[in-house]
This record gives sequence, C-alpha cells and structure tokens, in this order.
Amino acid sequence: KGIDSVIVFVNLLPNVSVGNDTSICLKDSVQLVANGALNYVWTPNSSLNSDVIFNPMASPTDTIQYIVTGTDLNGCINKDSLNVSVKPLPVTTTGSLDSDICFGDSTVIFATGGISYFWSPLDDLSTPNEDSTQTIPSDTTTYFVTVTDVNNCSIIDSVTVNVNFLTTIEAGNDTSICLNDSVQLTGSGGVSFLWSPTTGLND
Repeated sequence: KGIDSVIVFVNLLPNVSVGNDTSICLKDSVQLVANGALNYVWTPNSSLNSDVIFNPMASPTDTIQYIVTGTDLNGCINKDSLNVSVKPLPVTTTGSLDSDICFGDSTVIFATGGISYFWSPLDDLSTPNEDSTQTIPSDTTTYFVTVTDVNNCSIIDSVTVNVNFLTTIEAGNDTSICLNDSVQLTGSGGVSFLWSPTTGLND
C-alpha cells in the first residue's frame, strides 16, 4: 500500500480598488482608476470611453454606480465599485434680456441662478463679479456670464446690448421774417419731432 500527496496552492484574490465615490457636474467627465489586477472590465459601459482599460473616462448624465472586475496573473477575480454623483447645472436667466440703447446711454445687465458670477468682456462693466452690472458700451456687444452654483457647477449664458447710433437731425437754415408773418419750419432725420420753445408754433 503506497501513499502519495499533492499540494494545493491557494492564491489570494487580487486587491482590486477604484478609490472613493466622487461627484461631477452634468456634461463634465471624470477619470476612473482601478488598480490591484492585470486586466479589468467595467460595467455599465454606456458612458465610458472604454470598458477594458484600468483608467476609462466616464461621462454619465445621471448618478451611477460603476463596477470593475479585475483579473490577476493567476486568473483570480475580484471586484470593486464606486458611485459617481451627477450634479445638475445651474438654471440661469439672461438670454431673454437683450436690450437696445442709444449711443452714450447706459443699461444694467443681470443674471440669476447662482452664488457667484463673472461677466466678460470686462470693458465698460462696473461690477463684473456681481449678478448685475452697469455697462456703457460704445458698440453693440454680447456679454457672457459664468454662473456658478452651490455645487460648484457652472454654466455660461449671454446677453446682447444693441447700441443704436444717434441720427443727424436737421432743422434747416436760419431765416428771418417780418412781424406778423409766418415761416414753415421743417425738421429731418427722425421719425418724430418735438420743437421748443412752443410759443408761436401752430402745432
């Protein structure tokens, strides 16, 4: 009667890790990084640029949990997961506030929906780091505002200030008349006219 033996080696599972949960703003991306194994497979993969690399870029549109399955040199498998929270972008109002002013006039432009604001271009703006700012543009200008909310998510909106240049108004040449006579005054260059002083005018 003989005796034989066999040695069974038990390989430890790979220590697969993807780090801590994280958060991003909507339309942003985050790089996921796995370690502890040789090969990796990520699920779900619809918002990843690759599901078989250790460091894919993720661009989810909703809060999601990613699971990575790692395989080591011995064919042993382990998993880890992390949650990516997707924060909504701020809802801002400026686009409907386009305005028309005359050359040399000022106007106030403003935005809503955030806790911090930055307007550009800076030329002619009185307070570019506030929700509202006065501007005296010398030409039609589109102003862009970066609105940032409590989640540190930002969105860019714009408002256009149209500058209308003054027209050349003519009242005709100087003239003279005799007492009790009348003369026709004629204005040009506008669509409506207001004469002053009104004494002696028939309308």
